[in-house]
Amino acid sequence: RELIKALTRAVLGLRENSGGLFTITYKLIRRSIEKDQDFTGEMSETEIIYIRLCGLTCLLKLICDSYFYTRIKPDDFLMIMTLLRDPSSSIRQRTYRKLAEHLRDPVCPIELLALLAFAAKEPERENREQIHRLMLQIIDTRRENIKLQLSYKTTSTSNGHP
Repeated sequence: RELIKALTRAVLGLRENSGGLFTITYKLIRRSIEKDQDFTGEMSETEIIYIRLCGLTCLLKLICDSYFYTRIKPDDFLMIMTLLRDPSSSIRQRTYRKLAEHLRDPVCPIELLALLAFAAKEPERENREQIHRLMLQIIDTRRENIKLQLSYKTTSTSNGHP
């Protein structure tokens, strides 16, 4: 878990010189998210769940970074969808919460909102309602960010700044 986090931070920090490190980290993140990936042969189910969610967090960090977003593959979105359809309610719940957390950041690609909409097909009613509320909050937050950006551009232009 700590290795995945450290490698992700290193990749995000290095950017320009991180080609090889990105590939290694990316593969490790993908493997950690895969179901039943026991790296040691002695991990408990709780540890496996924790590592899968850690991998998700790292993948979302890479997706939300504009430099690395271009390297992300459509399969990565499908991998997130498998977490949203996991038999474990706690994995599904934590996954959509992590998605929502990242979507609140205006630099995070709006495409992730489609995954949250997919999560709205959640079998548990309480979770569906929470996802619906989260989506509305995120849309409102993004709308406010756009208004702020537009007002800033208008103010800058009217003050003579390009």
